[in-house]
Amino acid sequence: MKKLTIGLTGQTIGEIMDFASVVRTGKKYGIKNYELWPINVPGEGLG
Repeated sequence: MKKLTIGLTGQTIGEIMDFASVVRTGKKYGIKNYELWPINVPGEGLG
């Protein structure tokens, strides 16, 4: 049987939760893989 890896994208709920909250929610469901989006990572960009 093949293994299925489940991840959670920050884009999905990033507008209503900060990244720490996204990870806490994911942990409840055994999710260990996260996709980062600019909305989840505070900062000023590359400049």
